[in-house]
Amino acid sequence: MSIRTVNLTVDVHFEKPTTLPHHDIIYRIYINEELLIERSWIWDYQTFLKENICINADSDTIYTIFLDTILSIPRNSIKFSGLTFQNLQITNGEINIVDCNPQSITFKIL
Repeated sequence: MSIRTVNLTVDVHFEKPTTLPHHDIIYRIYINEELLIERSWIWDYQTFLKENICINADSDTIYTIFLDTILSIPRNSIKFSGLTFQNLQITNGEINIVDCNPQSITFKIL
């Protein structure tokens, strides 16, 4: 077991559905169910936002980074899809992608 600090980057992108009225879009990024980031999406729909994430990683552990999206309507919050992950990278080491889909990426630090 070897624990070290690693710096990850991942691109977040939102493709606005044509039927979505104007409401606040909130996204949350978790790693293994630990909330790391929560933001309101304030950018246009052509933007790819690069998130920088720093974690203490164990080389014997498999991690999943998960994107949760919430449509915030006054007095109500609805989970919905629309934001996606792309291009998970590590800036100070090597990473092995185990599984990948638009809302989650499972990986191991080498």
